[in-house]
Amino acid sequence: MLLAMNYLIISDTHLGPQFDKPVCDFLTELIQQYDQVIIVGDLWEGYLWRFDDFVKSPWSGLFPLLKQKQATYIHGNHDHQGFVDERVKLFSDSSLNEFTLNHNQTTYHFEHGHKYHLTQDLLFKVPLLPWSIQSLIFRANLVITDLNLRQTSEDRNVFNGNEDANILIKKLIRPTIAEETWYVCGHTHFPELDTEQRFANSGRIRRGYGSYLTLTEQGLQLHTTQI
Repeated sequence: MLLAMNYLIISDTHLGPQFDKPVCDFLTELIQQYDQVIIVGDLWEGYLWRFDDFVKSPWSGLFPLLKQKQATYIHGNHDHQGFVDERVKLFSDSSLNEFTLNHNQTTYHFEHGHKYHLTQDLLFKVPLLPWSIQSLIFRANLVITDLNLRQTSEDRNVFNGNEDANILIKKLIRPTIAEETWYVCGHTHFPELDTEQRFANSGRIRRGYGSYLTLTEQGLQLHTTQI
């Protein structure tokens, strides 16, 4: 009898030019505990630095471990296919825009989620504008976002996510996938496990906060913690 694989599902780490050792240590310890890893987009921050710099950075210390865990890498809106090259093979066995997995007689469909919830950066996506212009626009948007966060509640700062976006995605996905299929995404940064609608969002791992999903014989589970 074959044993069921235990999967770790992460997204929205937005690994950037400033190396964050506590986050790296957290990811290392977490990844080591599971058989395989599914990255549901926005692994690295493609609007702040180029892929060449990312693969040569200290974050590359995670690559052998991700490769050992046969990572599946799903592109997000901040690390889309226009930003990467064949070196995605350094940390993943496959890179794609969506992925379907059958596990314990249940079907799970994985996407980043941005095609159902548009954000400002999608308006300036390659090849419409040069990367330098896209990056400048994104940096300006970051300043505005940080100013808004300072005016929000403590809980909102912890989650730094958009619950309304999850509601919108749940509304839009059902005409596109089978009712019995789970839809698993990231993108909104708001962690959620909705068993009634078979919807799961892995949230984020950044800014001192970590949320992620696991898929085991017990099904999907959501985990949240401080880093």
